[in-house]
Amino acid sequence: MKNPLNSRNKTLPSDQRGAYQYFLRVVSTDYSFLNGDEIKSNQYSVTEHFLQMTPTGHKGLPRVSFAYEFSPIKFRIEQTQNGLFPFFTSICAIVGGVFTVMGLVDSAMHQLSTKALKQPSLL
Repeated sequence: MKNPLNSRNKTLPSDQRGAYQYFLRVVSTDYSFLNGDEIKSNQYSVTEHFLQMTPTGHKGLPRVSFAYEFSPIKFRIEQTQNGLFPFFTSICAIVGGVFTVMGLVDSAMHQLSTKALKQPSLL
């Protein structure tokens, strides 16, 4: 899982002042695996803003602030395993589709060839 704030470094030069603001949206996430293990975690997205402070215009010290917004939804990601029956059903559907399309192509080619033989001017 990628975390957008991992290894994030911000450094201000000594002659500047500013405020970093981070707005985070947090979504609760549960992972469920075939072996019965479960992981309860959170996913988040982040938006970063920087406010440059001038010595005369802004009062205050450089700062970092975080604002959190928790989502009312929860993601549940489950690892599943399909049996052999759905696999064979899919294979039969593919083979049947190919057979049907080839039948349509063969029928069209047969009709075109019989029309061409009846009317030699088309050749």
